Amino acid sequence: MIDPLTRINLPKIERLVAQQHYFVLHAPRQTGKTTCLMALMNNLNEQGNYRALYANIETAQVARNKIKAGIDATVAAIASAAEVYLQDQSLTQWLKTHRGDYASESLLQTMLQHWSLRST
Repeated sequence: MIDPLTRINLPKIERLVAQQHYFVLHAPRQTGKTTCLMALMNNLNEQGNYRALYANIETAQVARNKIKAGIDATVAAIASAAEVYLQDQSLTQWLKTHRGDYASESLLQTMLQHWSLRST
């Protein structure tokens, strides 16, 4: 298998991350996008400057126009990914305690804000 990080412009992506910019990884199906993102997540985490997480939120597509269901699916996917990839159960615990405290429209932002403040 080819090292996935050699298939992307890693220095440019690292520079964008350091500058707090975003990037889009666009390619046809089955070309290794997820594999590249997972390798990038591991690489960034190994450097110790960031806490990167890959979360597949495709389950939120099923909700379509149902905002609450879509947000619920999204926060659950992120919490689950944190458990699997980072062995971090804090988001799952936070959701169990606080999910009902926030409107659907602010739940995702509030959860990520809590997590980022806790991660500093």
